[in-house]
Amino acid sequence: MLDQSTNIYNQVLFGISPEAMRPMQKLLYKFILNEIPYHEAAMKSRELIGTSEHIENLMQLMQVPDKPPVAAQITPDMYLDKKSKTWSQYEDQRLLAGIHRGGILDWNKISEFVGNGRNRGQCAQRWFRSLNPTINKTAWTKEEDDLLLSLVKKHGHRGWTKIANEIDGRTDVQCRYRFQIISKRPLPKRPKLPVENNTVSILQTSTEEKEEIPGDKKVPDLNNLDCEEQMNQIAEFCNSMQLLDLLNEVKSDPFSLLKQYND
Repeated sequence: MLDQSTNIYNQVLFGISPEAMRPMQKLLYKFILNEIPYHEAAMKSRELIGTSEHIENLMQLMQVPDKPPVAAQITPDMYLDKKSKTWSQYEDQRLLAGIHRGGILDWNKISEFVGNGRNRGQCAQRWFRSLNPTINKTAWTKEEDDLLLSLVKKHGHRGWTKIANEIDGRTDVQCRYRFQIISKRPLPKRPKLPVENNTVSILQTSTEEKEEIPGDKKVPDLNNLDCEEQMNQIAEFCNSMQLLDLLNEVKSDPFSLLKQYND
């Protein structure tokens, strides 16, 4: 019996070695999209890891009734939270089952199958940014960081879909927030001008991502302040603008924050 309290892929992929993880993720992807039938997926799983248990578990998850659940009545107080309502595991199961039955071309049909008031945009976003089994949620490597920085130079700060297409297993959201984290790291300090170096690093990042600063926060004017006051202003500014970014990054890619402090 599958535990309803944990992530679907934590259950389906549990116990697979790191070496076999990527091939198994791609195998699950093909099976979910019905590119290969169950018996072929089970056979390939046995060839990869010696068992078809993981394919069987996924098949079990996708055994859901045809009739979708009815959405709870939406009150005015609930309306604003509708778009961000957390997905339940049962909704995830229905989404995978809907994709398995009809592919990923007709999101209207998929959302009707999922039910519970989910629309086509929510279903598509849930698949492409979370439930696609090929998404890589491990810590970013230095090679990936270097590739990300080069692709941002190539496609600009708004071409996240194009950037994600060139980084295997990473989503547009992962790329965007990973870039925000690594671009906000302070530049190496020069021996005689440590405050100046940190100031330049922070202000350059703030200028490049001006549209991301929430509310009416402005870059502090540091010209007429002593060193201690400069650092206080910088700390206050960074705290106000980075908290939301970090929360979103951790939600999208839990290992990124840990990777930041291990580098």
